[in-house]
Amino acid sequence: MFSLADITAYTNRHPLCQLSFTGEELMKWSRLVTLPAIVRVKCSTDAEPSQHSQTVPIIVKEKHAAPPKPQLKIFPAVIRKSGTVQMTCEVPQSQSASLCLFYLSGVEAAPYSDTSCQISLTGAQILQWTRQRSPLEAKVGCYYRIGASPKEHTESSHSDLATVTVLDRLQKPNITVSQHSSISVICGIPKHYGEATSCQLYIRDEPQHYLTTKTRKNKSGDLFCEFTVNKDDLFRRLQSLRSREVSCDYTVDTVSPRSDSYIFTGKISHNTQ
Repeated sequence: MFSLADITAYTNRHPLCQLSFTGEELMKWSRLVTLPAIVRVKCSTDAEPSQHSQTVPIIVKEKHAAPPKPQLKIFPAVIRKSGTVQMTCEVPQSQSASLCLFYLSGVEAAPYSDTSCQISLTGAQILQWTRQRSPLEAKVGCYYRIGASPKEHTESSHSDLATVTVLDRLQKPNITVSQHSSISVICGIPKHYGEATSCQLYIRDEPQHYLTTKTRKNKSGDLFCEFTVNKDDLFRRLQSLRSREVSCDYTVDTVSPRSDSYIFTGKISHNTQ
């Protein structure tokens, strides 16, 4: 029979002389409301109910808030299977982490960890980790531990998820053309390729590009290239090559496939004066 040293009216019985309590249950039993609290417990047997054991104090503490979350940085955010991405779990300066752990969204296990809070993975390793094929967008998070002992450590809150994209090869861009006094050609770059640096404009299937320009960002943050073309010059070149088609590609660390061709309709003529 288990009872409280300070309140004799409340007892708990168990035939095996063992009881398990949560901190919340101890607080309810003792009717204490303020933390930290000291609950003094003693026990006796039914054979000798007046003979109590010595009193044992149990301290119920407040639950400590988890250490602040780290920030996960991934660079580059888009890689191919043979490429490498570096993941850094940035711990707040006020904290001293003994270990950082990296995990995949939706998967409880965190198979990658490092005391330096940095890991490098290839695209092939990420595909193996996720058990999926390319193209793939993997959402990764991290957290850190304070305390070196495996049994006595505190885990931080989890970082926001970051996305790493693994692709077999570059995807082709989109091409749009508008005609006024000059011709504007827009080469739209797929959203995954934030590292694209330049675009090339081609006539027909010519191997040599007609024009090249650097990438820009639109209001949404997506990359694109804009070619402003002299109409007479372009039509002259189209006529000389007996073509009505233009296309474009872009460069990351290599050149992407070309876009579908844009075909000019109607009469193609240039000012001969």
